[in-house]
Amino acid sequence: MSKRTEDELLAEVLAAYDKIDEGREKDIIKGAIKHIYAFARDIDLSHDEWLVGIDFMTRVGQICSDKRQEFILLSDLLGLSALVELQDRKPVDGETPGSVAGPFHVNGSPYIDIDGDMDLDKVPGGQRAYVSGIVRDLDGTPIAGAELDIWQTAPNALYAVQDGDQSEDNLRGRQITDENGKWGFYTAKPVPYSVPRDGPCGYILDIANRHGMRTAHIHVGIAAKGYKPLVTEVFPHDDPNMHTDTVFGACADLTMEYVENTDPNIDAELVSTYDFVLRKNPNYA
Repeated sequence: MSKRTEDELLAEVLAAYDKIDEGREKDIIKGAIKHIYAFARDIDLSHDEWLVGIDFMTRVGQICSDKRQEFILLSDLLGLSALVELQDRKPVDGETPGSVAGPFHVNGSPYIDIDGDMDLDKVPGGQRAYVSGIVRDLDGTPIAGAELDIWQTAPNALYAVQDGDQSEDNLRGRQITDENGKWGFYTAKPVPYSVPRDGPCGYILDIANRHGMRTAHIHVGIAAKGYKPLVTEVFPHDDPNMHTDTVFGACADLTMEYVENTDPNIDAELVSTYDFVLRKNPNYA
């Protein structure tokens, strides 16, 4: 009996999964097998290298917790998160682009009133800012009742979930747009920060000689009846890492300019505005 060839092995493995019902599960599993085989054959993967990869993925899983998602960070650093966002959204002209959610989102943030304060702790070193805007559709019609889910770092470059000295709900919250589609809240101007480098993903950054810095940003997720949900980020226009964001999330269409406040009725050093544009989708009734 002649020895089994690589092509025969692949055919045998794929056949073993033929009994999965037709649909996305079958497509994903068999597609993943084909691409994993193609990858291993393309680079002539050795047994020792395979073990290194197994060890790396094991350590990625071991460092994950309810407050840290190293697999999402790995996906971000490889640009996979940005690709999936593009493929899933299939953006159209005029709508606000999506961006990566990152590994630090927390469900169940408290609701804050329009013009409320999200900066509970006033962590030293930041610039107090008032940010606001409108959620509207592609025709310019304001969308009332849209829910924004917002989260960002403090001026010490840490999210509340990373920092035991911050209040649990500091610099995160949810807000419902008013009848004019308005949203707005007080916060601290976001600052650039390094993604965590103390885990296995730090190794990827080190061998690539990448800086690991995220462009400063505010995360925003938006859901509204009859519209495709949006998960995105907005970035200060003057951030030095705008073109080298380590997770490939920043783009020019998602920038907002922070300017000196001259309105005595606004209790902030800086003000900034940004309008989010959603596209209609009857699947989200």
